[in-house]
Amino acid sequence: MRPSILHLRASNFLGGPEKQILSYASSDQVHTIIASFCGESEGTELLREAAERGIATLALPAGSVVQSVRKLKHAVRQSNVCLLCAHGYKPAITAAIVSRLTGVPYVCFLRGWTRENVKVALYEAVERLCARSAQRTVCLSEIQASRLEPIYKSRIRVVVNAANVRHYTAEQRADLKQRICALAGLDPMRPLALAAGRLSLEKGTTNLVEAATILRASRPDVQFVVFGDGVERKRIEQQVSDLGLVSNFKLVGHHRNFFELVAGADLLVNPSLTEEMPNVVMEAMSAGVPVVATAVGGVPELGREGAIELASPGSAKLLAEAIHAVFSDSRRRVSMVENAWVRLQQDYSPERQVEQLNSLYGEFVALRKNPHASLLPRISVVIPVRNEERSIGAVLGAFRGQDYPQERFEILVADGMSTDRTAQIVAQYLSQPGPAIRLVKNPGLLSSCGRNAGVAEAKGEIIVFSDGHCQVPSRTLLRDAADLFACSDAGILCRPQPLNFPGNTNFQNLVAAARASWLGHGRDSTIYATDREGWVDPSSAGAMYRRSLFEQFGGFDECFDACEDVEFNHRLHQSGIKAYISPKLTLFYEPRKTLASLFKQMVRYGRGRVRLSRKHPSAASLAQLVPVALVLLVILLPVMPFSPFFRVWLVLVGAYFGTVMAESARISFRLGASKLPTIALVFGAIHLGLGTGLIIERVTGKRNSSARVPSFSGRSANFKDVEACADSSTSTPQEIGSR
Repeated sequence: MRPSILHLRASNFLGGPEKQILSYASSDQVHTIIASFCGESEGTELLREAAERGIATLALPAGSVVQSVRKLKHAVRQSNVCLLCAHGYKPAITAAIVSRLTGVPYVCFLRGWTRENVKVALYEAVERLCARSAQRTVCLSEIQASRLEPIYKSRIRVVVNAANVRHYTAEQRADLKQRICALAGLDPMRPLALAAGRLSLEKGTTNLVEAATILRASRPDVQFVVFGDGVERKRIEQQVSDLGLVSNFKLVGHHRNFFELVAGADLLVNPSLTEEMPNVVMEAMSAGVPVVATAVGGVPELGREGAIELASPGSAKLLAEAIHAVFSDSRRRVSMVENAWVRLQQDYSPERQVEQLNSLYGEFVALRKNPHASLLPRISVVIPVRNEERSIGAVLGAFRGQDYPQERFEILVADGMSTDRTAQIVAQYLSQPGPAIRLVKNPGLLSSCGRNAGVAEAKGEIIVFSDGHCQVPSRTLLRDAADLFACSDAGILCRPQPLNFPGNTNFQNLVAAARASWLGHGRDSTIYATDREGWVDPSSAGAMYRRSLFEQFGGFDECFDACEDVEFNHRLHQSGIKAYISPKLTLFYEPRKTLASLFKQMVRYGRGRVRLSRKHPSAASLAQLVPVALVLLVILLPVMPFSPFFRVWLVLVGAYFGTVMAESARISFRLGASKLPTIALVFGAIHLGLGTGLIIERVTGKRNSSARVPSFSGRSANFKDVEACADSSTSTPQEIGSR
């Protein structure tokens, strides 16, 4: 029998959450059942709509918990239900009990908590308690997930609300506006703002009334219509009357066809004081209606890039100013609609929702169909570290929380004999539930040795490398990597690694800006290309590999204490292995905190570049001579005034400083004029450090050393050549994995 997913909801009417649950049934990977508690006036509307769409339904008695549990337990066993999805406190309680009785896992979809009164606050506390014991906790946005992560940890998943973009002609919009105004007794020739939702305290409708009063002084032509009903309706009607707004502020009650009418509005206003992801906002965005909304829950995430005009919750004055700003600028309204459609199509489409749902279902359904099934490739995340006690916990937490079946990936921490608490922190994670974590010894200390040690122990078909001090912004990083490998013939995936690390100091932000500019890194590098997707040379940014490549080409050259990844990627590229880059795979790295540490880092990179060009002459470039020339120009400073080449020296120095100051000015124009001197110093540290490293390695490095590259025949590492590496005493163990 085909496995089933059962969604359980307590519902009085067909609102936003109910519409989203109905849309979940569009996934063709599983059979969906929608269950609802049905009484005299409860639950029937949802089930009737589901039945009309051909979705299987289940009515549970609303008045008896015992009978509901008994009936649901029977349905779970008879219909091969593999996962219970609870939406709300009553479904969560019922699902938790039935899960305990049947062994079928359950997940809680958290749609936000309002605490509108003591009774509701108590119910919501019960839901939170049930969510703690659920196998997964589903959030509506990354903002909500980040907020709840300390509570629900790696069990959190994100499934967005979805909306399709809808196009209307001017005539259709005019007709819909006419219908709204006829319903409310208003003038269709005047600007019209709509609001919709339950009339309760947390929806902030009283603030909207106050905002309308404030707006009356500057825009008396604006009319307001509020759709919805609730306990606050009489008080709001009295407020409208007391403030003299009766002629242009109308409450029209609940209407099922609001979704069809919203395209007739000139603006939608959502004044909520607390809400997670309001469907009414998405409905307006999809219909091409500009939106003013309070910055609550996941709304700021939905409204990025100018898709929504945001206002602070609870302030009628700021809400009025936002409404005035949008109504007073026609170009702004057009731009908001265009940006809104882009946001919906990119991140809130039904396809995206189905993808996230199938990801969630796949963690349970695939195992129920066949305990030995492996629909997704096994992934090994390898993290070489040394003395990373400050950040390793956050990195492990980010990977443990990935939206990927826990039994399908593992995390290997290759510790380079840390002298701090790194190993102890990793050990604390070993016994916790979640994906497998293993601590691997790296007596070679270097990042190249750590990478090889991790690969030697890895069991995955895909190897993903990370450092111990980066930020993983996406919960779908591993799934996106698996998808990209599956839909392409790439052997390598490249990722952007910008230095815009959360918590950067002002100086670190300047380092990030300088390093991302054309003057701060190689022009052929894609390591900071956060807007690029497609086939690339992997040398600078390759970080994810098919396991078979290590068995075919060996591992990282352990003669390298920097640029070992560049050397490995160059070797694969020269052999014809294809590489693909995508912004979906972005990780954020922490830049150096001082000029001295930045200079030291660049010296290592310079030495690594020389070793790379010795091993692979085709990797050398004339651009590498520029920092060398700069160092020589500085060294010659004491004697140049007495040299006949003094003018030539001045021209060269002037050209360099002119270039640096021009690029520094361009960056400081964006970051602030006062930043220009510091940015110039950062460029100086980058170039002088690289040049110094290049010169030191050219002068002192061993020229004819054999490569130390392990071969991975089977699952163990064996070195092809164990001859000592060039100048290994220059390695800096504390720099493992640094960028």
